[in-house]
Amino acid sequence: MPRVEAGTKRGNNGANSNGPEARLTQVARAQAKFTEVYQERCTGAVQRYVDAVKAANEPLLEGAARPVTPFDFWRDASDYWLDFTQRSILYWDTLRQRGNNWIEHEKAGKPPLLDFDWEMIADARTFERPANYALVRILPPEGIKTDAGRRPFVVIDPRAGHGPGIGGFKQEPTSRS
Repeated sequence: MPRVEAGTKRGNNGANSNGPEARLTQVARAQAKFTEVYQERCTGAVQRYVDAVKAANEPLLEGAARPVTPFDFWRDASDYWLDFTQRSILYWDTLRQRGNNWIEHEKAGKPPLLDFDWEMIADARTFERPANYALVRILPPEGIKTDAGRRPFVVIDPRAGHGPGIGGFKQEPTSRS
C-alpha cells in the first residue's frame, strides 16, 4: 500500500491526487492488471493441458486397430475374473485378520495400544462414572535414567490410544516434518 504524505498533491488539472477519486482509479487499474495476468495464466494452463492430452493420445490414434477375436474376449474376461477373485480373497482375509485382532484386544480388556512398557496409574473405566481414558506412566527403556524430580510430560490422546493418532505405536517417527 503506498504511503500517504501529509500534504496534498495536485495534478495537472488542479484535482487532488490523494483524494478518493485517485484512490479508486488506482484500485481499478490494479484490478484490471490482475484480471489480465490471471486470464493469461489460465489460457496458458488450458493450452498446456490440451497439448498434453493430444500427446498422450497420439500413440493410440496412430496404432493400427487390430480385430478383436472371441479368443481375446475370453482371455480378457478370464484375466479379469482371476484378478477379481484374488483381490476378493485378499480383502476378506484382511477383514478376518482385523476381526481376530479386535477380538483378542477385547478379550485382553482393551489395554492401551502402546509399543512401550507402561504401568497403569488410573483407569477411568473403573471410576464411579466410567470414561474411555487411562493415565499410564511410560517406563524408560533399559539403560535410560529419568529424573523423577522433574515435571512429567503429559500426552492427551483424544482416541484413548485406539486408532491412528499420537499414541505410542512406534519407537521412532516414520517421517519428519
